[in-house]
Amino acid sequence: MPNYSFTNLDVAGASMPGRRFYKEYKTWQRIISKCHNPRHARYENYGGRGFVFDDFYRYSFLNFLNEVGECPLPKDKFTIERIDNDKGYVTNNMKWIVSEMQAINKSTNRIIEYKGKKQPLAVWCKDLGLCYNTINTRLRRGLTFEEAIMEEPPKVCGDVVYKGEILSLSAFCKQLRLNFETVCSLYVQGYSGDDIAASPMAKKINKPKLYSYMGKSMTLPRWAKKFGLNISTVRDKLKKFSFTFLCDMYLNKKS
Repeated sequence: MPNYSFTNLDVAGASMPGRRFYKEYKTWQRIISKCHNPRHARYENYGGRGFVFDDFYRYSFLNFLNEVGECPLPKDKFTIERIDNDKGYVTNNMKWIVSEMQAINKSTNRIIEYKGKKQPLAVWCKDLGLCYNTINTRLRRGLTFEEAIMEEPPKVCGDVVYKGEILSLSAFCKQLRLNFETVCSLYVQGYSGDDIAASPMAKKINKPKLYSYMGKSMTLPRWAKKFGLNISTVRDKLKKFSFTFLCDMYLNKKS
């Protein structure tokens, strides 16, 4: 790793917007929050999974800066990534990386083989100019990648027989409180209505994710309305900033 040698004089005032190391300072604060603040919106995926921010860096912004170096330009395009996803924010495991690449490197990424080439779904969507969320939803419903990327993909529809009664897929899911995407996936694999109803997978209802701030928990669309922003803008900002940071910025601005 490079040996940076910034001093206390270099980082003086870094917490103030417009200063040279403001981006690095806010990144340092966000890592502390998501690793050590149980109230942080992303704590479950970081601190809750045992990923910590090494005390050597947690208690010294200067030590952190000398470990990772100054953020490359343009700074708004970069974020800190853990090199080894099985480790926390520790020595030799942090680096600046373009924000889009961080999403691609997540361990949860789905690998898709298409036209003889294998790469993450996020990469395919970027290469083909497709919306990741749309394609991922279609795949979860049981469509093949070739079907999912069609302009008008085939619909997963039909009827199932459950306890002698014929029901549409949507009515079947509503009546039994089943996960629609999982039911669609099992349906296209040839499972019967009774088999689907007995499957533990189908009973995993997708609950909307709640974001918490100052003791209040709401879905992201409701927070977006409170911010005075559309949901797409909020999701874009969350690629660069923490949810807590957005709340501090927009709610304090209104007060």
